[in-house]
Amino acid sequence: MPQYQLLVSVVLVATALCSASLLFLARPSPEGKIKLPEFIQDGALQDPFDVTKPEDVIDGEPIDEADFWARMRLRKLILAFLLAVVLVIETVALGWSVAEGDGGYIATFALQVAFGLYTLLVAASSVNQEYAGHSLPVIHLSALTFIACLIMGTTAILPSTPIPIARLTMDEASSAPIALWYTVFVLYVVACAVVATTPRGPPLHYPSNRIYSDKTLMAVTSKYQDNVCGVTGASVWDVLLFSYTTKVVMLGYTSESLEIGDLPIVPGNMRATAIFATMRAALRKWPLRIGSWRPKPGSGWELGYRLLRVNGKTLSLVVALASVAAVLFYTPAYFLQKVVAYLEADPDRTDRRWGWVFCAGLFMTNAITYTITGQLWSVSTTTMQVRLRTQLNSILFAKTLVRKDVASASGAAPGTTEQATAINGNSSPDNAVDVDKKKDDEDDFSIFNEMKFALNALPETLINMLQSLVSMRRIEKYLDGAEITDVAPLESQPHLIALQSATVTWPQDRTRGGSTAPSAASTPRQKFVLVDLSLNFPLGELSLICGKLGSGKTLLLLALLGEADLLTGQLICPRSPPDALASFIGVYAPEEEWIVQGICAYVPQSAWLRNASIKENILFDLPYQEERYQKTLEVCALLSDLKILEDGDMSEIGEKGVNLSGGQKARVSLARAVYSRASILFLDDVLSAVDAHTAHHLYYECLKGDLMRGRTVILVSHHVQLCTPGANYVVALDNGRLQFQGSREDFQASDVIKTLSQSSGADPADEKEEAVVLAVEDIVEQVGERSSNDSETASTAANTVVDSPVSKPEQKKAPRKLVEEEKRAVGRIGKEIWATYIGAAGGPIYWSIFVASLVLAAASPLLENGWLNAIIGLTAFVAILTPGISASTAGFALAFASTVTNDVAVERIKEFTDVQREPPEFIEPRPAASWPEKGEMKCEDLVIRYAPDLPDVLHNLSFDIKPGEKVGVLGRTGSGKSTLALSFFRFVEPTEGRILIDGLDISKIGLTDLRSKLTIIPQDPTILSGTLRSTLDVFNEYDDKEIYEALRRVHLIPAEDVAEEDSDTVNANVFRNLDSNVSEGGENFSTGEKQLLCMARAILKRTKVLVMDEVMLLDQGVIAEFDKPAKLLSDPNSKFYLLCKATGKSEFAILKKMAGV
Repeated sequence: MPQYQLLVSVVLVATALCSASLLFLARPSPEGKIKLPEFIQDGALQDPFDVTKPEDVIDGEPIDEADFWARMRLRKLILAFLLAVVLVIETVALGWSVAEGDGGYIATFALQVAFGLYTLLVAASSVNQEYAGHSLPVIHLSALTFIACLIMGTTAILPSTPIPIARLTMDEASSAPIALWYTVFVLYVVACAVVATTPRGPPLHYPSNRIYSDKTLMAVTSKYQDNVCGVTGASVWDVLLFSYTTKVVMLGYTSESLEIGDLPIVPGNMRATAIFATMRAALRKWPLRIGSWRPKPGSGWELGYRLLRVNGKTLSLVVALASVAAVLFYTPAYFLQKVVAYLEADPDRTDRRWGWVFCAGLFMTNAITYTITGQLWSVSTTTMQVRLRTQLNSILFAKTLVRKDVASASGAAPGTTEQATAINGNSSPDNAVDVDKKKDDEDDFSIFNEMKFALNALPETLINMLQSLVSMRRIEKYLDGAEITDVAPLESQPHLIALQSATVTWPQDRTRGGSTAPSAASTPRQKFVLVDLSLNFPLGELSLICGKLGSGKTLLLLALLGEADLLTGQLICPRSPPDALASFIGVYAPEEEWIVQGICAYVPQSAWLRNASIKENILFDLPYQEERYQKTLEVCALLSDLKILEDGDMSEIGEKGVNLSGGQKARVSLARAVYSRASILFLDDVLSAVDAHTAHHLYYECLKGDLMRGRTVILVSHHVQLCTPGANYVVALDNGRLQFQGSREDFQASDVIKTLSQSSGADPADEKEEAVVLAVEDIVEQVGERSSNDSETASTAANTVVDSPVSKPEQKKAPRKLVEEEKRAVGRIGKEIWATYIGAAGGPIYWSIFVASLVLAAASPLLENGWLNAIIGLTAFVAILTPGISASTAGFALAFASTVTNDVAVERIKEFTDVQREPPEFIEPRPAASWPEKGEMKCEDLVIRYAPDLPDVLHNLSFDIKPGEKVGVLGRTGSGKSTLALSFFRFVEPTEGRILIDGLDISKIGLTDLRSKLTIIPQDPTILSGTLRSTLDVFNEYDDKEIYEALRRVHLIPAEDVAEEDSDTVNANVFRNLDSNVSEGGENFSTGEKQLLCMARAILKRTKVLVMDEVMLLDQGVIAEFDKPAKLLSDPNSKFYLLCKATGKSEFAILKKMAGV
């Protein structure tokens, strides 16, 4: 009988005791009960974030449940029979030992009988059990039988002869027939195979429409009934080898594209709703408190404690797996050393038995180590890391919905990308050793390589832990930020929008422990304040809020939304509950019930757009109603844009709408509010981003149209002349103070309107004309018909022609994606990848010599094959089998076998290196340092397109701009103005033609030399955080006098000398102090002020060429007119004349006066 059986029996009984303890602690809860996380309510209001439903936490519905459990019962009966036979044989062996008086083995067989009896009881008790009562015994029996097989198999292959390296102590032989022992071993192997391949649960189905949108479901290419991730019911064997992923892997291998809907649905405990509910409950019921001590707010400790409480079980499993893996990590190196020592001690391979033992040990320890390490990475990444990210993402998003938008000079609030993961992988670096080194060096190298990994991981782990703490501090500080007051249910909210003696300021950042009741005394200096406002906005009517730049218009809107601090007085306004939008999803309401009283919609100055299609941005998860949707497109002047876009309203919008013009972004954002079910709309300067014609259309067709009938619209606008005639109520602000409030008639009769509209004497000829709203088609008809292929696409899509609904093409192909997915190859690694790999690793000559040296040293092609296949066990097997392989060569091969480069990574690197690069920064000969001296610009037959497969955007533009000329590039939204500006900086390269500046072709100049000599003021102002001085003078090149002069020229500070303002002055001019803080993105300034700051920065630079994005007139990428303003304004038939006339009668008169007409 094999040796060490008493030790084997003790280990087996100890394993059984551990199993019994774990089964007792993991007793399954009563079936059929689904317990959702319980929220602790702070008040009587219903928690709007309590969105988890019972069906959200179930894994799915079983498929063919009865048949599945019938098969499982049969399997467990077979298993119980095998274990019963084992118990009988072990009992016979015990009786044999007692009868023979073999006292040394009585205890051994008694312990084995106890182990066999326990396994049989566990198997028998699970025969009629289902779900948890079935799954837990299968896991325990798999572990018990595997350990029995492993230990018994190890003792079975140990030779009886002494080891060539060291002598082992052996037990005396038992008198019991050895056949009994081997029969038990074989039965345990069969039982292990049966139980390890037994599924833990039936295949499941979960309705996809509960998780995915209709659009996602339409893109699904593979449908199958068992659509829940196979890990829920996978066998132990499948879990260890990740076999449950085979279906997905094969799908990804054979499919050119893989949509999210093609992937299996995750189990209930991994779904965002369940994870969010658990985390939100933890935030409320698990504060970190030790006696009377609580951590400082924003320290990160309390958030870390709650994360530990929520993820305690998973983290414990990770720690356990990591501990086992850490011990096993060095066992392959031990057996590798033994293999090499054996090869050296027995070079002629006269007795290979111990060699096979060490080879098997090397193979098994590698297999077990990699299996446990794989499970460790799986649990730590696909389970724990995903849960942590989802927990933090969801609570941050929930906080964002109720958090006041605090503009802080210290920087932006933390995003989820700041989250640091404490467990990181580090691939071992490539190493090379000489094949002639001694065996000791090779063994040392193998062990050192493993230690190097661990030593590298220690500092990385410490760094990651510190980064995690910093991230948790920032996240906790964000979570402790000031929130808007609780929103009452819609039915209990007042139907009134009014302010009474209200003083309002921007929200302040208050953390726990601070005062929760704002007061005027706590307002910091240089904090902008709206002082003593008493307003009453009429319901169901259009109200206009106007005023100069920085007068507080946006702050007033935010106050009505509940996003500002009310210092004194009263403010009453209905507000949308945070779950309002979610409650409308999937609810189809008739047109007469579409508008919900009390629901608010807000359209900011800077349009907020999702990275989705135009249609998805407008619907915003609301049900699709054809008539309302088409009407929304029409009144928001989007039909012509969609007609020109190849994919229509299914065209994908980039992040923040990067592929749309400013006007298009504003109109899509407005369309979302128009389509919404809101009864109150807050519109912040939505007309400023569009041209005059489109502004007319939006105002009269949209804001005063049928879709707005009965809805309360509060509009902030500088288009006073355009908006006043249709407004029922007007509010005018000036530096935080109320300048006027009242009816339209009173406002038109006051002097305030004159200061805002800049009106002067109008042309008498214009007085005879009635106020007519110009349709956008009026200009387009003069241009003539052009096919959609000749117009602007994708990046600056088309003009804003209001046209009939888009005709649907006969064959509609799938919409293109804005960001193409990574190329997915189907098949094997290509020859060019191998060529890249070989070339990067020394070239063909190096590899030829290297391979030849291996062949000559080993005299066997098998070693080469083993090395190339990177199978360590096979390499050791070949080394033992082949006497011609020396110990040094074998040691090198074994050590190097695990460092073969990943060819897929080489393929990705090659693909990245093939990406087309931007032109060089410098091209010799470089232009003179004084270039451009004059600033003369010439454009010759310029044609621009954004990609080779896209239509032209600009069509054969040719024009000359003399030095010192100020040329205005005009045109409707999407006509190509921004594209022309980008071409000056070579952000887009000419397809044909060229651009010359002072006679020099800019395509022959390096990008750095070109862009450093030009200045652009973009549509979306870019502001850096810091101080006002650093924002304007980034490289510290100018003195204060020059900076102040630039600020005066853009009217941010008075042109004349004014006495210094007192430090206590309310709403003091912050631009007079160059040390004033500027938050990231300039969030503490209005949009108009940010644009003026960009202009002041451009003025400081004093470049010869200044490009201001928004008089040459562009129409669909073609120069429609190019002449002096006076001449164009003298021609009533010119497009420039019509464009200026659309600004309004008074503004038109001013323009003509300025042009000298």
